[in-house]
Amino acid sequence: MEILMKRKLLAVISLAALAMACSPPAAPVAAAPEVAPPPAPVALVIPSGEYSVDPNHASLRFDILHLGLAEYNARLTKFDAKLKVDAANPTASSLSFTADAASVRTDYAGNYQATHKGAPYKTWDEALAKQFLGLEKQPKITFTSTSFTQDGGNKGTLIGDLAIGGVSKPVTFEVELSGQVAEHPFTKAPAVGFEAEGKIKRSDYGIATDGFLNGALGDEIEIEFNGEFYGPPPPPAAAAPAAQ
Repeated sequence: MEILMKRKLLAVISLAALAMACSPPAAPVAAAPEVAPPPAPVALVIPSGEYSVDPNHASLRFDILHLGLAEYNARLTKFDAKLKVDAANPTASSLSFTADAASVRTDYAGNYQATHKGAPYKTWDEALAKQFLGLEKQPKITFTSTSFTQDGGNKGTLIGDLAIGGVSKPVTFEVELSGQVAEHPFTKAPAVGFEAEGKIKRSDYGIATDGFLNGALGDEIEIEFNGEFYGPPPPPAAAAPAAQ
């Protein structure tokens, strides 16, 4: 009896060993992916000081969905901006911006009055300036930054108050440093360039919230700025002392 029991036990052990040998190998445990640290913020090579926008190398535009079909875009052609740079502590830098609402341009060649019977506006640009950008309530569109953070690499986040048509709301812009030089090849002054993108809601500013336009336009407005800023020119070199 004891011999029979031992034979049965050996048979069970043999079957178990055979089953283990025929089983597929266990899948290796995947190692946790390595997470690369975020890139360090770009160091500034320009000095601290106040920088002014170069109107010949800057653009300000906005896009809005029209009739659910395509993005309608326009630009503002007259604006001024001041960038105060703190090279030792870039997060302490600030930006102020002013644009003329009357300078909106669409470059649309159509006849506005022919397609908008009875409208009090002569052109698309006039309609946008007065009906869309609140020209008669506040001729200037302004932005004043309240904070700036560096997100790593050449990117950052700029937050400030944007006023359109007498309504001011906080807005966030994603900023990317596109270039900087300690000495511009033409002006010899320090220079920096960046682009900023942000979004606002038309309804937050009371823009075209009545009548046909309210249904014809999307609520989200995308804003994009690209520009170069120049710092103060370097002081003139001291004249060499006259020979004795």
